[in-house]
Amino acid sequence: MSSVFAAEKPVRATQQSSRHISQANLLRKEFATPFALFDAARMQVVLAPEDYPYPLHDPACLQLVRRVVSRAQPEIWVSDDRWQLLGLPIWKSEKLTTVAVGVFRRWTDGQVVHGAEDRTAGTDEPSSRSAVACYPTHCLEQWALAVTERQRLADRLRDTNRENESMAQQLGASTKMLQVFDRLSGRLRISDRPDRFPKVALSALLETMSVECVAWVPMNANDSVVVIGDCTVDVDRLRRVVQEASVFGDPAARRSFLDNRVSDSLWGGACPSLRSIAVVCADEEKPAGWLVAINKTSDAGFGANDTALMRPVASLLNVYRKNLNVYVDLKELLFGVVRALASAIDAKDPYTRGHSERVARIAVCLGRQLMLGNDELSNLYLAGLLHDVGKIGVEDHVLKKPGPLTPAEYRHVMSHVEIGVSILRELKRLRHVLPGILHHHERFGGGGYPDGVKGEEIPFIARILAVADAFDSMSSDRPYRPRRNPVEVDQILRDGANDQWDPKVVEAALVAWHELCAIQQRGLGESLRVAVDDALHQEYPAPDGSKNRSVLAARRA
Repeated sequence: MSSVFAAEKPVRATQQSSRHISQANLLRKEFATPFALFDAARMQVVLAPEDYPYPLHDPACLQLVRRVVSRAQPEIWVSDDRWQLLGLPIWKSEKLTTVAVGVFRRWTDGQVVHGAEDRTAGTDEPSSRSAVACYPTHCLEQWALAVTERQRLADRLRDTNRENESMAQQLGASTKMLQVFDRLSGRLRISDRPDRFPKVALSALLETMSVECVAWVPMNANDSVVVIGDCTVDVDRLRRVVQEASVFGDPAARRSFLDNRVSDSLWGGACPSLRSIAVVCADEEKPAGWLVAINKTSDAGFGANDTALMRPVASLLNVYRKNLNVYVDLKELLFGVVRALASAIDAKDPYTRGHSERVARIAVCLGRQLMLGNDELSNLYLAGLLHDVGKIGVEDHVLKKPGPLTPAEYRHVMSHVEIGVSILRELKRLRHVLPGILHHHERFGGGGYPDGVKGEEIPFIARILAVADAFDSMSSDRPYRPRRNPVEVDQILRDGANDQWDPKVVEAALVAWHELCAIQQRGLGESLRVAVDDALHQEYPAPDGSKNRSVLAARRA
């Protein structure tokens, strides 16, 4: 079997593409003969070589294409004179999209059949005008089947490679997303204030993306822009850049868009340091802000995987914004409740007006001396404000009695700690202060009320409140006695250490004596707001987390 390998010839086509040209050239090299290509769905020629010798719109040619499409396999048509046509199916993603038709000279008893128009004048040799191969039909059939199967396998391999690349990209994006959420989960606590979340979320995103910086740009101009990383763009300018990019960008992509050539854009000319940007809107229905990544450090630039990574973080930031509004409302509500309760205590017993505020400030002073943290100081302040809230339930004639109390009246007054817990126990955000309210009249050596616990069994917050309460009570006028002078108060505290009060707390009071004496009634001020703010973000201990908690739970039951 001989073949004539013809040089590649120019092609003519009405709808040719680089893919069609490549297919035709590969088949020409394979069979050493020209191939035309037909669209399998429309039965139209999409590519025809200029040296193709057979009329493409011949009924026999079109019939061959239909047979290939219907049977999805190679077909051969042999003419009565000198031609045979080979139809080959070509697949793309397991779909027969194209039929290639090659033209061959007919093989008859080992001789090539030539027409008169194909002979060179005065010879029996074919003209060089048309380099067309000639093979036996049965050989051409087997060859065509092999080429078709090879082409189909190559198509499947390309699809598999594309799927693998897509899966690899998705896996990479998913891995990065998991890294972001892993970093978030490792750094966030349920007790965090909402204003901490944006910085934590942006830091986690910055560590995952190859960018210079990331930023949260709120829609509301009164809200601050949060930037993490090395941002060379002024914050105010950054807000304008995002807004201008939304206006001048593609309307279909205003909610999520990227630009890797910012210097060529209408809105990026004023920021020469801004090379590339990716922006994701936090809420497509009602824009609340934008998550922005600036200046990709890799050469590839921003892509769809970057915006896919940013989108869930942007959604979380939008949830944060909504939670922040709820947090502010809750803070104001709790502040109002504490303020109302403190006012109710003063209204109940005007003679001790300001006592709760002073006890709260004295307790915080003692807590600082004892090296307590901010959360514990906030609890101390709230507990001091509310430690006598149960006196609302004490009868006026007993509470304001100028003389000594009878045993029954004293027991009635003692009940104010339990009444206070009953009033406050439904306020979940104030549960931290309940141990102090319940036990601030316990004695360190035992014999106090309501449970008679002693020593370390008394919650530390209650031991501090006991000294603060005693200090202010002894330093104030009461209906049944005048105030004591500082020397007397000093001596009583020293004598009561280890018996009535925790000696460590008494020692802290003696060290901070001048500061305690300087504390005066100032009313409810910013210190209350700070304490409420801290109370809102604290975690709840487990119901069975400690012995003191169990005592309190039993008391509430």
